Amino acid sequence: MKHSRNSSSGTTSTSPSRKRIGRKTIGSGQDKPSTPLLALKLEPKSQAEARKSPQAAKWKQAEHVELKTIWDMGTFQVVDRPSHVIPLPSRFTYRLKRDSHGNIAKYKARLVARGDLQTADEYSTTYAPTSRFTA
Repeated sequence: MKHSRNSSSGTTSTSPSRKRIGRKTIGSGQDKPSTPLLALKLEPKSQAEARKSPQAAKWKQAEHVELKTIWDMGTFQVVDRPSHVIPLPSRFTYRLKRDSHGNIAKYKARLVARGDLQTADEYSTTYAPTSRFTA
């Protein structure tokens, strides 16, 4: 603990010891991660990692649910690929959904396009439909 004396009133206040580095004060609670560290270790970064994890069956089930949802919603159509087009690859991202007590409630997998591999000349041809509510 660090003690400081207020010169005007003659009182002593006790505050937790804090170390200042740059703009962030260490020890003030600002340095706590927003995601529990345990969750970071349980969430695989790739499909290969998910297959090797102890929860492999649950991650595979989450992938199946995601693909079934995409298929049932009619999100895409199967079409013949033109010979000059190189499609973007896709990958799964994995997240643990937790309840209010921090217990694992759901294993979630999302199928995402690898937009980081898109070339500059393809930016203008990308189509992302959106909806807008009108009054």
